[in-house]
Amino acid sequence: MNYTRSRSSLLDLPWFHGNITRHLAEVLLMSNGVEGSFLLRECEPRDKIFCISARGKGLVKHFKLVRNGKLLMFGGIRFEDLRSFLQQIANQPIIRCKALRTTSSYERAVVVTLRYPYPAKVKEPENYDDIRFQSQLFAGATDKNLAAKTKFTPVASKSGFLTKQGGFVKTWKLRWFTCTRNNLSYFENMDSANPIHTIDLKECSGCYEKKIPGRNHGFILEEPSRTWLFCAESSEELREWVEILTWKLAYSSRSCRCR
Repeated sequence: MNYTRSRSSLLDLPWFHGNITRHLAEVLLMSNGVEGSFLLRECEPRDKIFCISARGKGLVKHFKLVRNGKLLMFGGIRFEDLRSFLQQIANQPIIRCKALRTTSSYERAVVVTLRYPYPAKVKEPENYDDIRFQSQLFAGATDKNLAAKTKFTPVASKSGFLTKQGGFVKTWKLRWFTCTRNNLSYFENMDSANPIHTIDLKECSGCYEKKIPGRNHGFILEEPSRTWLFCAESSEELREWVEILTWKLAYSSRSCRCR
């Protein structure tokens, strides 16, 4: 596809998905995309803010694209018009996310490459199945019962370094964490293929900030068999981790306690 051909606006791009939610963007990219898949969606129409959602290394990252007239701002780069922006996208930009400082002299960051635009419209055969018979499992249920049974898997993802306390030997170790769906996994480092351990968030009951002597930016994740102690790298990272974990726990099968 020739990305650099003239188009009147971002809304005309074949990979513009309108104002779909962050959740739907992650569902599309994680269930049907591949590493490097990306799409464009509208975030704040009044403020002319769009978002490029991209899949990389098992996670979906979201990057702001700001429009001001013909000008576009993306990742600190100013594009004079849509054509120059599309040229950048056509050359498969490599995006380095916010740096994660693990020691005073060591920085690592997640890298995402925009490779495969995910189309908003996919033509598929419109085939339907005939219903031969209908029955019911229950009688007397109403729309209130239906609302109570609404269920989905929280897809929002996050990754980053956390320092965790050991279970038996109470030492602290720096690990790379990824939070996808209902799982929180930690790895020896960013490049490790297999996790050391995975925590099932459906089994957890609470996540909240905790002051830990001698440590900064601490928080707790409560599991029936263990209370996990973590320390984030900054107050912003602490807020983001507690926010996403608390949100996921709120939609799990157990109740969530937020303090």
